[in-house]
Amino acid sequence: MTEAAAKDYTGFTAQEFEQKTIAADGTTVVNLYYTRNSYTLTFNDGYNNVKSDSVLYEAPLNTYSSYIPPVPSAYEPGSVRFDGWYLNPECSGAEYKLNEHIMPADNVLLY
Repeated sequence: MTEAAAKDYTGFTAQEFEQKTIAADGTTVVNLYYTRNSYTLTFNDGYNNVKSDSVLYEAPLNTYSSYIPPVPSAYEPGSVRFDGWYLNPECSGAEYKLNEHIMPADNVLLY
């Protein structure tokens, strides 16, 4: 019998496969296939998660770059201005520009 083993690849999961009896002429092949994983991209308005999507590993995030959340109910419309997405609830540090990123092998929560 073959002793094929799936390798670990970031962002992918090996599909099930079967070992095979090794042919005398050495032509036995065991095909291993991998599925690209999906991770969750969540947008939080500082109070609640307002949008959440399942995104494939390494998919460009530029399709979300124009998403602007509705004004949180704690504010009057027009009293606040959306100024970008950040990786922390304080909205400090560098802005997370979606058109410059691909989906990592982990969930992403933006504020």
